[in-house]
Amino acid sequence: MAVSPDWSDYVDLTPFDQTVSSILEESLTQARALIPEWTPRVGQIETTMMEATAYQTANIVRAANRLPGATVETLLKLFNITRSNGVKATATVNITFTDTAGYTLPANTALAHYGTDGSISVFMLDAAVTTTSGNISVSGAAVTAQSVGTDFNAVSNGSTLQVLSTVPYVSSVVLATKPSGVLNMETDSEYFTRAITTLSSYSSVLATESQLRSYVLTTYVGTVYRAKAYNKRRWADRNMVTGGGTHTGHVLLVVAGENVNGYSNSIEDATVSAATISTIQTSATDKTATGLTIEVHNAELVGIGVTATLKRLDTAASGTVSSACETALQNYLDSDAWEWDTENDRVVRKNEIVSLLDGVTGVDYVSSVTLTLPEETVAAATTADLGTATYANEADGVGATITNGGSQAAFSTDGQSPSLNARILVKDQSTAAQNGIYTLSVVGDGSTNWVLTRATDADTINEMVVDKFVWVTAGSTNGSKGFSCGASGVIGTDSITFTQTTNAVRAEVLSSDATDGTGALDGDIRMNHLGMLTYPSTISLTVS
Repeated sequence: MAVSPDWSDYVDLTPFDQTVSSILEESLTQARALIPEWTPRVGQIETTMMEATAYQTANIVRAANRLPGATVETLLKLFNITRSNGVKATATVNITFTDTAGYTLPANTALAHYGTDGSISVFMLDAAVTTTSGNISVSGAAVTAQSVGTDFNAVSNGSTLQVLSTVPYVSSVVLATKPSGVLNMETDSEYFTRAITTLSSYSSVLATESQLRSYVLTTYVGTVYRAKAYNKRRWADRNMVTGGGTHTGHVLLVVAGENVNGYSNSIEDATVSAATISTIQTSATDKTATGLTIEVHNAELVGIGVTATLKRLDTAASGTVSSACETALQNYLDSDAWEWDTENDRVVRKNEIVSLLDGVTGVDYVSSVTLTLPEETVAAATTADLGTATYANEADGVGATITNGGSQAAFSTDGQSPSLNARILVKDQSTAAQNGIYTLSVVGDGSTNWVLTRATDADTINEMVVDKFVWVTAGSTNGSKGFSCGASGVIGTDSITFTQTTNAVRAEVLSSDATDGTGALDGDIRMNHLGMLTYPSTISLTVS
C-alpha cells in the first residue's frame, strides 16, 4: 500500500473564554496605563461604562466561541457525519408473579437495580407483559435503559430489579441477560476525531494503511473500536521472533471491539464476531486495488500480571494509594488504550510500570515490580478423555470439578506429572462441555482421587470465550504448542473446543535483554505477534 497522506487534526478555532470580571480588570489596567493620574471608583461614569462594555464583550465572546464548532458541525452533516447521542443498553428479564390468576404488566413499567455502591440503574419494559391464567412467570421480556451510559453494563445477569410503581401482583424481576449494546454520548473531542477519521477514509479506492483503518472504524462504528493495518504482513507469519517476513501484495488488518463490561470481560468484548469479520473482509477487498490480498483477524489479547511493592508518603493512606495504583495500572494495560502505532509496540516494559506507579499521588517510591503472564500458560494438556471421572458443574462452572473415579493414583497426562495447583488444559473429553482450563487442586495418590478444578480466570461464560489462548509448556505430544478456544458458551452445557494454532510462544517474560531491536529488557514482557493488545489480569500490590 502507498504511504499515508498528511491528515491534519481538527483545529479548535474558539477564542479564549473571558469572564466579565477579567475583561473589566484588563480594561482598568489599560486605562490606568494610559492615564496614570486617573483612579477608578465605584459609581464613577468611566468605571460604569467599562463595566457595561465588559458585560457586552463577554456575551460576544461566548457567542463567538460557539460559532466555529456549530459551523463545522453543520458542514459535517453534509457528509452524513452527525453527532451520536449515545445508545441505550438493552437486556431481558424474567418476571415472576404472586400467583397464576393471570396479569398484565404495562409497557414502560420502570424497573430499578440498586447497586452496592449506591448507584441506581432504571430500565423500562419495552412492551406489555401478560401471563395467562395458570402461568406464574414470563421469561425473556425485553427492557431498555432509561438513559444512555456504560454504567448500565455494570449490572450483571441474575441481578434483582425492583418495580418502581405499586404493583402488588409481581413477586420478583430478575435480569436474564446482561445489559449490552450501550454507547456513551459523544463528546466534542470524540465527535471531531471521528469526523477526521471519516473524512480521511473517503476514497473510491483504499490505497494506504491509514485509509483502510479509517474506513473500518467509520463503517463499523459500535462493532469495531480499534483497527490496525500492517502493510506487507500475513497472519500466518505474524510472529516477529520466529518469522515476520514481508509479503508484497498482502495486508494484515487486525480489529478489536471496545471493552465496556469490565476487565474480566476484555477478551469477550474485544472479539468481533466471525460474521462481521467476513463482512469487513469482503467490503475492504472491494475497495482496494486488484491484486491486493487483505486478511482480517481479531486482535489477540494477553493478560498481564503485575506484582509491586511500594512505599507511601507518611501523609497518605495505604488503601487510597493502593486503589489509585490499581486504577493507574488498569488504565495503562486497558486493551482500549494500549499503544498500537508501530510494530515495536509489543513490549510491556517494567521500567515504564515503575515510572507509572512512582507518579501516583501518595507514592514515595517503588521498591520492586514483577511482570507475569498468569493466564498464558498451562503445565500440560490432555491427549485423550480422562476416562472414569465425575464432572460436577457447581455454580454454572464456578468451582466446577473433574474427580477421578478410576484407579487411585497421582494425576498425569501426556507424560507429565504436574504439581499441586498446576494449570491443565483439558481438551479431549467425550463430553465436550467438560473441556476447559483447570488447576490441579488435589494431586492424588494410591489412596486419594485426583481433582481438577476450573481455573478462576476461565470458569464463567465471560472468561471461557472464543480465542482464549494457552501455551503448553511441557508434554510429549502437546509440549511447546499453543491452543486457542474455538467454541464456547454456557459452562457445563455448551461444547468447549481447543485447536492448536501455533508452535511458537506468542508472549513471554524475558529472562535476558532482547537483541531484536525492540529494546525489551530482562523482566519485560514481549508480545511476539503483530496485532496483540494487553489487558490487566492480576494485580497484587503491597503498600507500606
